[in-house]
Amino acid sequence: MSFAWNPNLITEVATYLKQGLSAAQIGAQLGISRNAVIGKVHRDDKLSRIGFSRSLGDPLTPRHVSKKRTPKAPRPFKPVVIATLPYHVAGKPMLMLNARECKWAVNDAEAGQEHLFCATPTEAGHFCEHHMAKLYVRRAA
Repeated sequence: MSFAWNPNLITEVATYLKQGLSAAQIGAQLGISRNAVIGKVHRDDKLSRIGFSRSLGDPLTPRHVSKKRTPKAPRPFKPVVIATLPYHVAGKPMLMLNARECKWAVNDAEAGQEHLFCATPTEAGHFCEHHMAKLYVRRAA
């Protein structure tokens, strides 16, 4: 069964919205679903300007009016001190590394051989402090 909106029903919905009724209450008054009421309110310019009220205490406050928020103060920067660990050549295969171990390849494995990675513990990121220094070194021209 299809439902057709007519100007009289739209005026009636506007009256109910101004009274602060919810979509379910308006739907019950008109004999239609709350989703049909919500859809019509959002599609119709006149009804969307009225909008659904947020609380029963203030029925004429439109839903789209936002409160001004005060900006949060920035947090002070705290540097992270990473203890330097000696560089080691022995490594681990990729499947044995956890999220906080260096993922710098330490061997040139041939096809069929196992690739090994640094595995030095790190605070954050993919590489230890030693390999980060290698990563960002510029070569002279």
